[in-house]
Amino acid sequence: MLEQKNQCEVEVRQTDNHGTITARDNYELTRNLPKCVGVERLCEDANFQIPFNADEKMCAELTVTSKRRKLTERDHSIKTRLAKAKEQTKQPTVAEGKQRRTHSKGKGNMAL
Repeated sequence: MLEQKNQCEVEVRQTDNHGTITARDNYELTRNLPKCVGVERLCEDANFQIPFNADEKMCAELTVTSKRRKLTERDHSIKTRLAKAKEQTKQPTVAEGKQRRTHSKGKGNMAL
């Protein structure tokens, strides 16, 4: 539910099936652009609301963005390391290279 408090302030409320307010966000309108100035969420299994200020809501957004970036970096790192490992398995090792050279330098089909 959206309720305009005055010309510059708007409150957005969310309720559950019983009509209990579970979330309340307050916005200030500046040049028709909304800016969040307060957030409240109902604490689960409790009868009170937890207030958040605008800085805390920005912190939550920063946390989500940082987590998303870190997961992307991790996935890229894993893909890069897997590609390097796959490439290394295709290249013969030093020991394998020496074995091939000594076998190829044999004296032909000599019987001992």
